[in-house]
Amino acid sequence: MNSRPSHRPGTDPAWIRHSGPSARAGCRLASIVTALLGLIALALATPTPEANAQALVYDLEIEPEDGGVNFEFFDRGFLVVPGQGGNASLIFYSERDGLRLYARADQGGRYFLAIRSNGQQRAVFSALVAFGGVEVAYLVHGQARETMRLNVNRFDVRVPVAPTLRGHLLASDDEADVIEPALDGSVGVAGSAAITARLNQTRTKRASDLNEDIAAVIAGLIEQLEARGFTHDGVGPADPSDPAEPDPEPTPDPDLEP
Repeated sequence: MNSRPSHRPGTDPAWIRHSGPSARAGCRLASIVTALLGLIALALATPTPEANAQALVYDLEIEPEDGGVNFEFFDRGFLVVPGQGGNASLIFYSERDGLRLYARADQGGRYFLAIRSNGQQRAVFSALVAFGGVEVAYLVHGQARETMRLNVNRFDVRVPVAPTLRGHLLASDDEADVIEPALDGSVGVAGSAAITARLNQTRTKRASDLNEDIAAVIAGLIEQLEARGFTHDGVGPADPSDPAEPDPEPTPDPDLEP
C-alpha cells in the first residue's frame, strides 16, 4: 500500500457524528485502526487453505490503560482464528451514550502456534498496522495446554488450544493529515490497552458441529450483533465479500453478552 487515501478513514465515524467533541477525542482511532486492518488484509489477501478451515472463537475484553492521550477503543469483540493456524479475523463492538457500533477486520492478523525447546506450545495472535501516521500493534498469546476436537473436512481432528490469550494493543497517530482539529482542540493519539481473549467453547463447538468455516462464523456473529441493535461503524463495507443486507429477523443467540 504505497498511496494514502484522499481522506482520512475514520475521521468522521458515527461516534463523532452522534456523540459530540468528547467522543471525537476518544474514539476517532477505533475506526481508523479497524479500517486500516481491513484495507491491508484486502490488499494482501490471496486464496489460502485456511479460508475454509474450522474456527476457534474467542471473546475479547479490551481495557484501555492509564496514561493514554486522546485514546479510547472498542471494549468488546470476537477473535476468530483457524484452528490449525493462518489468517485470523476480528470483530469489535461497544456501546456508548446509547449508540451501539461494531467494526470488523477480516483476515486482519495471523494466528499460529509457537513451540519452545521443551515442547511447550503457545497460541499466538498478532497484527501490525503502519500506514501514514497510524501505527498499531496487537499481540496476545497463551499456553496451549488443552486440545479440542474440530470437524476438518469431515474428519475429527484434535488441535491444541489456549483457553486464554493475554496481551496488549499499542497505538499512536500523529494526525498530521487531519485538516480540521477536533472540536475540543485535541490533536494526536497515543495509548495502549490490555486485551484478554477467552475461548468460547460453545460457539467453537457449534461451528465445528455445523461444519462452518471462518466466513460463516463471522457472518453469524455479525447477524447476532445486528439483532441486538448494533450497526456498522460506517468505515468500509459492513461485509467486504457480500453487499447483501442481513436477515431482517435473525435468531437471537443466548451466548451473546447482553
